[in-house]
Amino acid sequence: MIKDSDVFGVLLNSASMKIAVFPNTSVPEIVLTEQSAKVMDITAVYNAIGKLKAASPNGEISQSYIQRLREALETKISDKDQVYAILAITMTYVNNQGSDFTDPVNVALDNIYDECYDNTKRFIDTLRKESSWPFSDLKPADNVTKFQNTCTDELFVALPNRVDFMESDDDTAFLPDPNEVCRPYGNAELKDMSLYKDPDSGFQRELYPYVEGSKKNNGAPLYPNEEKFHKALIEWVQFNMKADASPDIDVSTSNSNLDKLSQLELENLATFFYARHWSQNINIPVIVDNDEDEDTADDVNSKYSFRMTKDEKAIFSSAISLNVSDLGVHRQNALLQLTKYLRAASLTVGYRAYVDAIVQLARWGSVNQLYL
Repeated sequence: MIKDSDVFGVLLNSASMKIAVFPNTSVPEIVLTEQSAKVMDITAVYNAIGKLKAASPNGEISQSYIQRLREALETKISDKDQVYAILAITMTYVNNQGSDFTDPVNVALDNIYDECYDNTKRFIDTLRKESSWPFSDLKPADNVTKFQNTCTDELFVALPNRVDFMESDDDTAFLPDPNEVCRPYGNAELKDMSLYKDPDSGFQRELYPYVEGSKKNNGAPLYPNEEKFHKALIEWVQFNMKADASPDIDVSTSNSNLDKLSQLELENLATFFYARHWSQNINIPVIVDNDEDEDTADDVNSKYSFRMTKDEKAIFSSAISLNVSDLGVHRQNALLQLTKYLRAASLTVGYRAYVDAIVQLARWGSVNQLYL
């Protein structure tokens, strides 16, 4: 019942009920609880209501019939609340049977029957994940971040479960560590890639083209190693759009009406890859603790911190007066600029602007491009 329709929560306030999955079974059952809880078989009531609904020309059941059924149940069950619960459960199930529900299954822990708590919770957790699984071909074991040893290895970053994402206080917690995706310059990578051309950095000149990208790669179509991730991004967005609107909503990539949850994650992914592969841009900020690095200046107007150029470091080392907080004011925050650009682009070509940009920003090595 719960898998077909998340109606259990609607009924909780009208009767004393809990859900249970008993040992050696895989079917959730409703337990009508009193001081000594009993499982009640209400199959006969369900069959009676189902047959009447099927026989009705308009599919409706008259209130007079429900009243007669209630009176018949009350001759066998003294507790009127239990009678109401039985009718409410069966009527809700019959009316919703076969419907397509996209909302995640959500049953509070205190609504689980104590005597088989662990078994029931495992079952609910499984349904909870299944009801918010957006992918047609992808299996859970495939939705994992994959490390690219080369730029032509499969690209894939794990996409968050919708329920977990909505409930999280930190939407960036689902992003991988940059080094879990790839190491584009291997051991030659600098802590601050904006210094890659500095003669004192030791960065190899032959790697410059990989840092800067190539104009010939601009706007290149999907590579085979990107297709699975590109498709997964689209399906993830489409699932969220349907969950937040009517099932017949236009979910094509040309639609610019993107739901807020998808937009947030797409922007997170875009800025993640931008910061990963374009960090030579001094206008890309970083987030650090105030006391982590003396050479990092806090922009007091935002959550971002900006790196100092070599000249700025020289000014500080010479003890020339300069307010470190001013650095952020003089920077054009590249991450915010990217976000504004993608929002504007999505209004013109649809949310495909986000999806395509993420894949392009994820490119590195010999397929890296000069600009989007």
